[in-house]
Amino acid sequence: MPASRRASAIAIAPTAVLLIASASLILVSSYRLRASRDLVLDTYDVISVASSLLSNVRDAEANQRGYLITGRTEYLTPYQEAITEVPKLVTRLRDLTSDNPEQQHRIEALTDATNTELTQLAATIDSSRQSGIATARAEMIAEAEAARAEEYGNLAGWRESGQVASIDRAERRSRLGRRVR
Repeated sequence: MPASRRASAIAIAPTAVLLIASASLILVSSYRLRASRDLVLDTYDVISVASSLLSNVRDAEANQRGYLITGRTEYLTPYQEAITEVPKLVTRLRDLTSDNPEQQHRIEALTDATNTELTQLAATIDSSRQSGIATARAEMIAEAEAARAEEYGNLAGWRESGQVASIDRAERRSRLGRRVR
């Protein structure tokens, strides 16, 4: 091989190596980008299904109340449609989060809370059929007041725990300040 061709080959070799390395990095980056995009899309799916679940529970509650307030049975059709969708949406959430144990735990808690709510709604409708609308209305009001009291208690507990955490942080800062001095 002539000297000039050898020199050209030696000059081109580092460029070729850099080109191959760059192509490899681009390929790896594109796989990572695709994986990140898929994760974002999955997250949007979870958010969408969770929102639909909440919407269906609220629809069931609103239509149950509409029935109890007016006594009109046409509120029961959208109520039934909403509660029929709930198990499907819970199953979809479980499927979407099957690879995440933490989210699976949250979905179990959400499922329990949803089932409790739907059971209460159904019990009030059953009560209206057995004991009359007036009795069911009284139960609905009592349930709403109990929920409000529980919510207030949770808020007070949250505020209290927040205050305790603030005191703990202040004490830690105070101790750290004494050590530094």
